Amino acid sequence: MKKKRKHKGSRRLVGGVVSYERYTATLGQVRLHYTLNDRYKFTCVYRIPGFDPETTPGWETFAFHLGLAHFPAVFAGFAPASVVVRAGFLTAPQLRQWTTWYEEGLAEFCFRNHLPFEVVLTSEGNCTHIPSTQSLSERALVFHGGGKDSSVSGAFLRDLGFPHTWVLLGGSRTQRFATRSELRGAPADRWIVRRNKSARVRRLRVFRGHLPLNMELAFLGAFLAEVQGSRYVVASNERSANAPNLVVDGRSINHQYSKSFAFEMSFDAYSRDWLNPDTRYFSLLRPLFEVQISRLFASMSELHYGFTSCNRGVRRGRWCCRCAKCAFVFLALYPWMETKRLTSIFGRNLLDRPRLVGLYRRLTGVQGSKPFECVGTVEETAAAMLLAARNSAPPFVVRHFISNERQMLSCSMPEVQQLYDSFDDQHLLPAKWEEGLRKWVSKRLSGESASPKPYLFSG
Repeated sequence: MKKKRKHKGSRRLVGGVVSYERYTATLGQVRLHYTLNDRYKFTCVYRIPGFDPETTPGWETFAFHLGLAHFPAVFAGFAPASVVVRAGFLTAPQLRQWTTWYEEGLAEFCFRNHLPFEVVLTSEGNCTHIPSTQSLSERALVFHGGGKDSSVSGAFLRDLGFPHTWVLLGGSRTQRFATRSELRGAPADRWIVRRNKSARVRRLRVFRGHLPLNMELAFLGAFLAEVQGSRYVVASNERSANAPNLVVDGRSINHQYSKSFAFEMSFDAYSRDWLNPDTRYFSLLRPLFEVQISRLFASMSELHYGFTSCNRGVRRGRWCCRCAKCAFVFLALYPWMETKRLTSIFGRNLLDRPRLVGLYRRLTGVQGSKPFECVGTVEETAAAMLLAARNSAPPFVVRHFISNERQMLSCSMPEVQQLYDSFDDQHLLPAKWEEGLRKWVSKRLSGESASPKPYLFSG
Protein backbone atom coordinates (compact mmCIF):
# COMPACT_ATOMS: atom_id res chain seq x y z
CA MET A 1 0.00 0.00 0.00
CA LYS A 2 1.39 3.40 -1.02
CA LYS A 3 2.16 5.90 1.70
CA LYS A 4 0.62 9.33 1.38
CA ARG A 5 3.23 11.82 0.20
CA LYS A 6 3.53 14.87 2.44
CA HIS A 7 3.37 18.22 0.73
CA LYS A 8 7.02 19.28 0.38
CA GLY A 9 6.25 22.95 0.88
CA SER A 10 4.15 22.53 4.03
CA ARG A 11 6.74 23.94 6.45
CA ARG A 12 7.16 27.00 4.25
CA LEU A 13 3.44 27.72 4.73
CA VAL A 14 3.88 28.45 8.46
CA GLY A 15 3.86 32.09 9.55
CA GLY A 16 2.01 33.49 6.54
CA VAL A 17 -1.34 35.26 6.18
CA VAL A 18 -4.66 33.40 6.24
CA SER A 19 -7.71 35.35 5.18
CA TYR A 20 -11.47 34.85 5.22
CA GLU A 21 -12.38 36.18 1.79
CA ARG A 22 -16.12 35.84 1.28
CA TYR A 23 -19.23 33.67 1.60
CA THR A 24 -21.77 32.63 -1.03
CA ALA A 25 -25.11 30.86 -0.88
CA THR A 26 -27.41 28.91 -3.15
CA LEU A 27 -30.49 26.80 -2.45
CA GLY A 28 -29.66 24.52 0.50
CA GLN A 29 -26.00 25.47 0.59
CA VAL A 30 -23.57 27.98 2.12
CA ARG A 31 -19.97 28.17 0.92
CA LEU A 32 -17.19 29.78 2.98
CA HIS A 33 -14.06 30.87 1.10
CA TYR A 34 -10.56 31.31 2.56
CA THR A 35 -7.03 31.83 1.23
CA LEU A 36 -3.50 31.26 2.48
CA ASN A 37 -0.88 33.80 1.36
CA ASP A 38 -3.31 34.87 -1.42
CA ARG A 39 -2.28 31.69 -3.22
CA TYR A 40 -3.90 28.60 -1.77
CA LYS A 41 -7.71 28.60 -1.77
CA PHE A 42 -9.90 26.66 0.66
CA THR A 43 -13.66 26.21 0.75
CA CYS A 44 -15.95 24.82 3.44
CA VAL A 45 -19.47 23.86 2.32
CA TYR A 46 -22.48 23.65 4.62
CA ARG A 47 -25.45 21.74 3.20
CA ILE A 48 -28.58 22.97 4.95
CA PRO A 49 -31.90 21.40 3.84
CA GLY A 50 -34.69 23.96 3.74
CA PHE A 51 -32.42 26.99 3.45
CA ASP A 52 -33.21 29.37 0.61
CA PRO A 53 -31.34 32.69 0.45
CA GLU A 54 -34.24 34.15 -1.54
CA THR A 55 -36.67 33.64 1.35
CA THR A 56 -34.30 34.21 4.30
CA PRO A 57 -33.85 37.97 4.73
CA GLY A 58 -30.54 38.91 6.34
CA TRP A 59 -28.94 35.50 5.76
CA GLU A 60 -25.69 37.32 4.93
CA THR A 61 -25.16 38.30 8.57
CA PHE A 62 -25.42 34.69 9.72
CA ALA A 63 -23.30 33.26 6.88
CA PHE A 64 -20.60 35.85 7.59
CA HIS A 65 -20.46 34.86 11.26
CA LEU A 66 -20.54 31.14 10.48
CA GLY A 67 -17.43 31.74 8.36
CA LEU A 68 -15.73 33.46 11.31
CA ALA A 69 -16.61 30.54 13.60
CA HIS A 70 -15.18 28.01 11.13
CA PHE A 71 -12.05 30.13 10.58
CA PRO A 72 -9.88 28.36 13.25
CA ALA A 73 -10.28 25.06 11.38
CA VAL A 74 -8.51 26.77 8.46
CA PHE A 75 -5.86 29.02 9.98
CA ALA A 76 -4.79 27.04 13.08
CA GLY A 77 -2.97 24.38 11.08
CA PHE A 78 -0.62 26.97 9.56
CA ALA A 79 0.22 29.06 12.68
CA PRO A 80 -0.11 32.28 10.66
CA ALA A 81 1.56 35.56 11.54
CA SER A 82 -1.68 37.33 10.64
CA VAL A 83 -5.36 36.38 10.40
CA VAL A 84 -7.36 38.72 8.15
CA VAL A 85 -11.13 39.13 7.72
CA ARG A 86 -12.07 40.48 4.28
CA ALA A 87 -15.60 39.05 4.06
CA GLY A 88 -17.03 41.85 6.18
CA PHE A 89 -16.30 44.67 8.61
CA LEU A 90 -15.69 44.03 12.32
CA THR A 91 -15.86 46.82 14.88
CA ALA A 92 -13.18 47.17 17.58
CA PRO A 93 -15.38 45.42 20.23
CA GLN A 94 -16.09 42.60 17.78
CA LEU A 95 -12.39 42.18 17.00
CA ARG A 96 -11.62 41.97 20.72
CA GLN A 97 -14.33 39.36 21.26
CA TRP A 98 -13.26 37.19 18.32
CA THR A 99 -9.62 37.44 19.37
CA THR A 100 -10.58 36.21 22.84
CA TRP A 101 -12.64 33.33 21.44
CA TYR A 102 -9.85 32.27 19.09
CA GLU A 103 -7.10 32.46 21.71
CA GLU A 104 -9.09 30.69 24.43
CA GLY A 105 -10.56 28.11 22.06
CA LEU A 106 -7.12 27.32 20.59
CA ALA A 107 -5.18 27.39 23.88
CA GLU A 108 -4.86 23.60 23.99
CA PHE A 109 -3.96 23.49 20.28
CA CYS A 110 -1.16 26.02 20.84
CA PHE A 111 0.06 24.36 24.04
CA ARG A 112 0.33 20.90 22.48
CA ASN A 113 1.97 22.21 19.29
CA HIS A 114 4.36 24.53 21.18
CA LEU A 115 2.94 27.64 19.50
CA PRO A 116 2.48 31.14 20.96
CA PHE A 117 -0.89 31.81 22.63
CA GLU A 118 -1.66 34.75 20.38
CA VAL A 119 -3.86 35.43 17.35
CA VAL A 120 -3.22 38.64 15.40
CA LEU A 121 -6.66 39.39 13.95
CA THR A 122 -7.42 42.31 11.63
CA SER A 123 -10.48 43.38 9.64
CA GLU A 124 -10.12 44.69 6.09
CA GLY A 125 -13.71 44.20 4.92
CA ASN A 126 -16.04 47.03 4.00
CA CYS A 127 -19.41 45.28 4.15
CA THR A 128 -21.31 45.95 7.39
CA HIS A 129 -23.66 43.23 8.64
CA ILE A 130 -26.66 44.38 10.64
CA PRO A 131 -28.62 42.24 13.14
CA SER A 132 -31.87 40.59 12.09
CA THR A 133 -35.16 41.99 13.32
CA GLN A 134 -37.20 38.84 12.67
CA SER A 135 -39.52 37.82 15.51
CA LEU A 136 -39.01 34.21 16.54
CA SER A 137 -41.43 31.55 17.78
CA GLU A 138 -41.44 29.56 21.02
CA ARG A 139 -39.59 26.58 19.62
CA ALA A 140 -36.13 25.17 20.34
CA LEU A 141 -33.29 23.90 18.19
CA VAL A 142 -31.35 21.27 20.14
CA PHE A 143 -28.01 19.78 19.09
CA HIS A 144 -27.49 16.02 19.46
CA GLY A 145 -23.98 14.61 19.17
CA GLY A 146 -25.00 11.02 19.90
CA GLY A 147 -23.97 10.97 23.58
CA LYS A 148 -25.71 10.63 26.94
CA ASP A 149 -25.92 14.38 27.69
CA SER A 150 -27.97 15.12 24.57
CA SER A 151 -30.17 12.11 25.35
CA VAL A 152 -30.91 13.44 28.84
CA SER A 153 -31.86 16.81 27.33
CA GLY A 154 -34.13 14.97 24.91
CA ALA A 155 -35.85 13.07 27.72
CA PHE A 156 -36.51 16.34 29.56
CA LEU A 157 -37.98 18.04 26.47
CA ARG A 158 -40.07 14.97 25.67
CA ASP A 159 -41.52 14.81 29.19
CA LEU A 160 -42.08 18.57 29.17
CA GLY A 161 -43.80 18.38 25.77
CA PHE A 162 -41.84 21.36 24.47
CA PRO A 163 -41.70 21.61 20.65
CA HIS A 164 -38.15 21.22 19.37
CA THR A 165 -36.02 20.21 16.42
CA TRP A 166 -32.97 18.00 16.74
CA VAL A 167 -29.97 19.35 14.85
CA LEU A 168 -27.50 16.68 13.75
CA LEU A 169 -24.24 17.90 12.27
CA GLY A 170 -23.13 15.08 9.98
CA GLY A 171 -26.02 12.74 10.78
CA SER A 172 -23.87 9.80 11.91
CA ARG A 173 -25.44 6.43 12.58
CA THR A 174 -25.14 7.04 16.33
CA GLN A 175 -26.88 10.43 16.07
CA ARG A 176 -29.71 9.03 13.96
CA PHE A 177 -30.23 6.03 16.23
CA ALA A 178 -30.20 8.12 19.41
CA THR A 179 -32.71 10.67 18.12
CA ARG A 180 -34.93 8.01 16.56
CA SER A 181 -35.79 6.59 19.98
CA GLU A 182 -36.29 10.08 21.43
CA LEU A 183 -38.65 11.18 18.66
CA ARG A 184 -41.28 8.69 19.75
CA GLY A 185 -44.07 10.51 21.53
CA ALA A 186 -42.19 13.84 21.40
CA PRO A 187 -43.19 17.07 19.60
CA ALA A 188 -39.92 17.01 17.67
CA ASP A 189 -38.32 16.43 14.30
CA ARG A 190 -34.77 16.15 12.92
CA TRP A 191 -32.64 18.49 10.85
CA ILE A 192 -29.51 16.88 9.44
CA VAL A 193 -26.88 19.41 8.35
CA ARG A 194 -23.73 18.29 6.58
CA ARG A 195 -20.40 20.07 6.50
CA ASN A 196 -17.68 19.38 3.92
CA LYS A 197 -14.43 20.81 5.20
CA SER A 198 -11.64 21.64 2.80
CA ALA A 199 -9.62 18.54 1.93
CA ARG A 200 -6.82 20.86 0.89
CA VAL A 201 -6.50 22.21 4.44
CA ARG A 202 -6.18 18.66 5.75
CA ARG A 203 -3.51 17.90 3.16
CA LEU A 204 -1.39 21.04 3.58
CA ARG A 205 -1.70 21.90 7.28
CA VAL A 206 1.40 21.50 9.39
CA PHE A 207 -0.17 21.41 12.86
CA ARG A 208 -3.06 19.29 14.11
CA GLY A 209 -5.07 19.30 17.28
CA HIS A 210 -8.27 20.16 19.13
CA LEU A 211 -10.46 22.94 17.67
CA PRO A 212 -13.38 24.83 19.32
CA LEU A 213 -16.18 22.97 17.51
CA ASN A 214 -18.90 24.11 19.89
CA MET A 215 -18.26 27.73 18.97
CA GLU A 216 -19.01 26.81 15.37
CA LEU A 217 -22.12 24.88 16.49
CA ALA A 218 -23.38 27.93 18.40
CA PHE A 219 -23.20 30.13 15.29
CA LEU A 220 -24.67 27.36 13.14
CA GLY A 221 -27.53 27.13 15.63
CA ALA A 222 -28.19 30.87 15.40
CA PHE A 223 -28.22 30.57 11.59
CA LEU A 224 -30.67 27.63 11.65
CA ALA A 225 -32.86 29.37 14.23
CA GLU A 226 -33.17 32.30 11.84
CA VAL A 227 -34.08 29.98 8.95
CA GLN A 228 -36.69 28.11 10.98
CA GLY A 229 -37.86 31.06 13.08
CA SER A 230 -37.07 29.43 16.45
CA ARG A 231 -36.16 31.49 19.51
CA TYR A 232 -34.09 29.00 21.52
CA VAL A 233 -30.76 27.46 20.55
CA VAL A 234 -30.09 24.78 23.14
CA ALA A 235 -26.84 22.95 23.90
CA SER A 236 -26.30 20.13 26.41
CA ASN A 237 -23.08 21.36 27.99
CA GLU A 238 -22.64 20.81 31.71
CA ARG A 239 -21.14 22.49 34.74
CA SER A 240 -18.05 20.28 34.51
CA ALA A 241 -16.94 22.01 31.29
CA ASN A 242 -15.99 25.13 33.26
CA ALA A 243 -12.95 23.50 34.88
CA PRO A 244 -9.61 23.95 33.07
CA ASN A 245 -7.28 21.01 32.44
CA LEU A 246 -4.20 22.89 33.60
CA VAL A 247 -2.73 26.36 34.10
CA VAL A 248 0.47 27.34 32.27
CA ASP A 249 2.22 30.59 33.21
CA GLY A 250 -1.00 31.93 34.69
CA ARG A 251 -3.08 30.99 31.64
CA SER A 252 -5.93 28.49 31.95
CA ILE A 253 -6.07 25.81 29.26
CA ASN A 254 -9.52 24.27 28.97
CA HIS A 255 -10.18 21.51 26.44
CA GLN A 256 -13.88 22.36 26.77
CA TYR A 257 -13.64 26.16 26.55
CA SER A 258 -16.32 26.45 23.85
CA LYS A 259 -18.60 24.37 26.14
CA SER A 260 -17.91 26.54 29.18
CA PHE A 261 -20.23 29.02 30.86
CA ALA A 262 -17.76 31.80 30.04
CA PHE A 263 -18.20 31.15 26.31
CA GLU A 264 -21.95 30.65 26.69
CA MET A 265 -22.41 34.04 28.34
CA SER A 266 -20.23 35.87 25.83
CA PHE A 267 -21.90 34.21 22.85
CA ASP A 268 -25.42 34.92 24.09
CA ALA A 269 -24.54 38.60 24.59
CA TYR A 270 -22.85 38.78 21.17
CA SER A 271 -25.83 37.11 19.52
CA ARG A 272 -28.23 39.68 20.94
CA ASP A 273 -26.03 42.55 19.75
CA TRP A 274 -24.98 41.30 16.32
CA LEU A 275 -27.26 38.45 15.16
CA ASN A 276 -30.84 38.66 16.45
CA PRO A 277 -31.84 40.23 19.79
CA ASP A 278 -34.71 37.73 20.04
CA THR A 279 -32.46 34.64 19.99
CA ARG A 280 -31.62 32.92 23.28
CA TYR A 281 -28.64 30.58 23.51
CA PHE A 282 -28.14 28.45 26.61
CA SER A 283 -27.10 25.03 27.81
CA LEU A 284 -29.96 23.07 29.31
CA LEU A 285 -27.71 20.96 31.58
CA ARG A 286 -25.43 23.79 32.78
CA PRO A 287 -26.54 23.50 36.46
CA LEU A 288 -25.48 19.84 36.62
CA PHE A 289 -22.19 17.97 36.85
CA GLU A 290 -21.37 15.11 34.48
CA VAL A 291 -21.85 12.52 37.24
CA GLN A 292 -25.32 13.90 37.98
CA ILE A 293 -26.25 13.62 34.31
CA SER A 294 -24.88 10.07 34.29
CA ARG A 295 -27.11 9.20 37.24
CA LEU A 296 -30.14 10.57 35.38
CA PHE A 297 -29.18 8.72 32.21
CA ALA A 298 -28.82 5.46 34.13
CA SER A 299 -32.52 5.66 35.02
CA MET A 300 -33.51 5.81 31.32
CA SER A 301 -33.10 2.20 30.22
CA GLU A 302 -34.79 2.87 26.87
CA LEU A 303 -31.81 5.03 25.83
CA HIS A 304 -28.93 2.85 27.00
CA TYR A 305 -28.20 1.14 23.70
CA GLY A 306 -28.58 4.16 21.48
CA PHE A 307 -25.64 6.32 22.55
CA THR A 308 -21.88 6.57 22.13
CA SER A 309 -19.77 9.24 23.80
CA CYS A 310 -16.38 7.98 22.61
CA ASN A 311 -14.93 10.48 20.13
CA ARG A 312 -12.88 7.78 18.44
CA GLY A 313 -15.79 5.47 17.76
CA VAL A 314 -18.85 7.74 17.66
CA ARG A 315 -19.24 7.56 13.87
CA ARG A 316 -19.45 3.78 14.01
CA GLY A 317 -21.40 3.62 17.25
CA ARG A 318 -18.57 1.92 19.16
CA TRP A 319 -16.53 2.44 22.31
CA CYS A 320 -12.74 2.20 21.96
CA CYS A 321 -12.42 1.28 25.68
CA ARG A 322 -8.96 2.87 25.80
CA CYS A 323 -9.50 6.65 25.95
CA ALA A 324 -10.21 8.98 28.86
CA LYS A 325 -13.78 9.56 27.68
CA CYS A 326 -14.62 5.85 27.74
CA ALA A 327 -12.95 5.42 31.13
CA PHE A 328 -14.79 8.37 32.67
CA VAL A 329 -18.25 7.53 31.29
CA PHE A 330 -17.98 3.91 32.43
CA LEU A 331 -17.02 4.95 35.96
CA ALA A 332 -19.71 7.67 36.10
CA LEU A 333 -22.41 5.13 35.18
CA TYR A 334 -21.03 2.26 37.24
CA PRO A 335 -22.62 3.15 40.62
CA TRP A 336 -26.09 3.45 39.05
CA MET A 337 -26.33 0.56 36.57
CA GLU A 338 -26.14 -3.21 36.73
CA THR A 339 -22.55 -4.15 35.97
CA LYS A 340 -23.66 -6.79 33.46
CA ARG A 341 -25.77 -4.29 31.53
CA LEU A 342 -23.04 -1.63 31.55
CA THR A 343 -20.43 -4.13 30.39
CA SER A 344 -22.67 -5.24 27.52
CA ILE A 345 -22.90 -1.63 26.30
CA PHE A 346 -19.13 -1.06 26.32
CA GLY A 347 -18.13 -4.59 25.36
CA ARG A 348 -15.96 -5.04 28.47
CA ASN A 349 -15.66 -3.97 32.10
CA LEU A 350 -13.26 -1.03 31.99
CA LEU A 351 -12.79 -1.10 35.76
CA ASP A 352 -11.33 -4.58 35.43
CA ARG A 353 -8.54 -3.44 33.09
CA PRO A 354 -5.19 -2.93 34.89
CA ARG A 355 -3.84 -0.93 31.94
CA LEU A 356 -6.36 1.85 32.71
CA VAL A 357 -5.13 2.47 36.28
CA GLY A 358 -2.81 5.26 35.09
CA LEU A 359 -5.64 6.93 33.20
CA TYR A 360 -7.92 6.79 36.24
CA ARG A 361 -5.13 8.28 38.38
CA ARG A 362 -5.14 11.32 36.07
CA LEU A 363 -8.94 11.49 35.95
CA THR A 364 -9.16 11.52 39.76
CA GLY A 365 -6.38 14.07 40.16
CA VAL A 366 -4.10 11.64 41.99
CA GLN A 367 -1.32 12.11 39.44
CA GLY A 368 -0.70 14.61 36.64
CA SER A 369 -3.30 16.84 34.99
CA LYS A 370 -6.80 15.97 33.83
CA PRO A 371 -6.68 14.44 30.31
CA PHE A 372 -7.54 16.66 27.34
CA GLU A 373 -11.00 15.19 26.85
CA CYS A 374 -14.62 16.09 27.54
CA VAL A 375 -14.74 14.51 30.99
CA GLY A 376 -15.86 15.53 34.45
CA THR A 377 -13.80 17.37 37.02
CA VAL A 378 -11.27 15.49 39.15
CA GLU A 379 -13.63 15.96 42.13
CA GLU A 380 -16.46 14.24 40.25
CA THR A 381 -14.33 11.33 39.18
CA ALA A 382 -13.03 10.91 42.72
CA ALA A 383 -16.65 10.98 43.97
CA ALA A 384 -17.68 8.27 41.52
CA MET A 385 -14.65 6.19 42.53
CA LEU A 386 -15.62 6.50 46.20
CA LEU A 387 -19.14 5.31 45.41
CA ALA A 388 -17.75 2.41 43.38
CA ALA A 389 -15.51 1.49 46.31
CA ARG A 390 -18.59 0.86 48.49
CA ASN A 391 -19.46 -2.16 46.38
CA SER A 392 -19.04 -5.43 48.25
CA ALA A 393 -17.10 -6.92 45.31
CA PRO A 394 -15.32 -4.00 43.60
CA PRO A 395 -13.46 -4.57 40.30
CA PHE A 396 -9.66 -4.39 39.91
CA VAL A 397 -9.21 -0.63 39.35
CA VAL A 398 -11.45 0.22 42.30
CA ARG A 399 -9.60 -2.26 44.54
CA HIS A 400 -6.35 -0.59 43.51
CA PHE A 401 -7.68 2.81 44.63
CA ILE A 402 -8.99 1.38 47.92
CA SER A 403 -5.58 -0.14 48.67
CA ASN A 404 -3.22 2.49 47.31
CA GLU A 405 -4.92 5.82 46.64
CA ARG A 406 -7.80 6.13 49.12
CA GLN A 407 -6.23 8.93 51.16
CA MET A 408 -5.34 10.89 48.01
CA LEU A 409 -8.88 11.15 46.62
CA SER A 410 -10.08 14.73 46.88
CA CYS A 411 -13.48 14.33 48.57
CA SER A 412 -15.26 12.69 51.51
CA MET A 413 -18.61 10.88 51.46
CA PRO A 414 -20.58 13.90 52.76
CA GLU A 415 -19.00 15.96 49.97
CA VAL A 416 -19.93 13.24 47.47
CA GLN A 417 -23.59 13.43 48.46
CA GLN A 418 -23.50 17.24 48.34
CA LEU A 419 -22.02 17.10 44.84
CA TYR A 420 -24.73 14.73 43.59
CA ASP A 421 -27.49 16.89 45.13
CA SER A 422 -26.20 20.24 43.83
CA PHE A 423 -27.86 22.56 41.30
CA ASP A 424 -25.67 25.46 40.19
CA ASP A 425 -27.20 28.94 39.94
CA GLN A 426 -24.73 30.02 37.22
CA HIS A 427 -26.69 29.40 34.05
CA LEU A 428 -28.72 31.18 31.37
CA LEU A 429 -31.86 29.03 31.47
CA PRO A 430 -35.07 31.08 31.17
CA ALA A 431 -37.05 30.97 34.43
CA LYS A 432 -39.64 28.49 33.19
CA TRP A 433 -36.92 26.15 31.91
CA GLU A 434 -35.03 26.30 35.21
CA GLU A 435 -38.17 25.58 37.22
CA GLY A 436 -39.08 22.72 34.89
CA LEU A 437 -35.59 21.21 35.07
CA ARG A 438 -35.45 21.36 38.88
CA LYS A 439 -38.80 19.59 39.18
CA TRP A 440 -37.97 17.06 36.48
CA VAL A 441 -34.61 16.10 38.04
CA SER A 442 -36.20 15.74 41.47
CA LYS A 443 -39.05 13.63 40.06
CA ARG A 444 -36.67 11.48 38.00
CA LEU A 445 -34.44 10.71 40.97
CA SER A 446 -37.29 10.18 43.44
CA GLY A 447 -38.82 7.70 40.99
CA GLU A 448 -35.42 6.18 40.27
CA SER A 449 -35.66 2.44 40.10
CA ALA A 450 -34.25 1.08 43.34
CA SER A 451 -30.58 1.28 42.61
CA PRO A 452 -29.06 -2.11 41.84
CA LYS A 453 -26.34 -1.05 44.27
CA PRO A 454 -28.22 -0.03 47.45
CA TYR A 455 -24.99 0.66 49.38
CA LEU A 456 -24.76 4.16 47.83
CA PHE A 457 -24.84 7.09 50.28
CA SER A 458 -25.53 4.72 53.16
CA GLY A 459 -23.54 4.38 56.33
